[in-house]
Amino acid sequence: MDYHTHNPNIPPGTGIINLPRAVILASDTFQPVPGGLYSVGIHPWWTSEEDLQQEQAGVAQLARHPQVVVIGECGLDSLRGGTLDRQLAILKWHIQLATAVQKPLTLHCVRAFHHLLALRKQPPNKAGHTNKANQTPAPRMVIHGFRGGPTLARQLLSAGFELSFGPHHNADSYQLTPPHLRHQETDANPE
Repeated sequence: MDYHTHNPNIPPGTGIINLPRAVILASDTFQPVPGGLYSVGIHPWWTSEEDLQQEQAGVAQLARHPQVVVIGECGLDSLRGGTLDRQLAILKWHIQLATAVQKPLTLHCVRAFHHLLALRKQPPNKAGHTNKANQTPAPRMVIHGFRGGPTLARQLLSAGFELSFGPHHNADSYQLTPPHLRHQETDANPE
């Protein structure tokens, strides 16, 4: 299965289609294809936009749809998007949402892995760890489009992340990732 694609034309059930910003901003227009699987989130590139509240409302609404099986693509990008502080705040919001709806989280990360690793070490309820009061498990967190080397792969896997590999990846990182923590994706755009 294609863990992450932007191509809405794939056959239903063969991949998880990341919903575009236009659908998030008009969440009432979402018309899933029977058998289709979707993900929804605020991409870090969009975090400098002015309509964050509308985006959050759309994501929160869509996250509860049964065919939306993953929260994200969200995350951190030190090269593009809003400030890192704003991206971190929005990422923490996604973690809380994913915990509430009990769906995995797909993370986009560019030159900010140290922040993700630090976030995983935060106390419960601050970064999506198990809530000891009600035993709500933290969401699974999958780094999408992982291209890093084996050292970074080991760090992320040790911290509890899963890795998703696209067509351009480090073969050694792919091989060392246990199959149950490894996903494959195209990250394809619409045809």
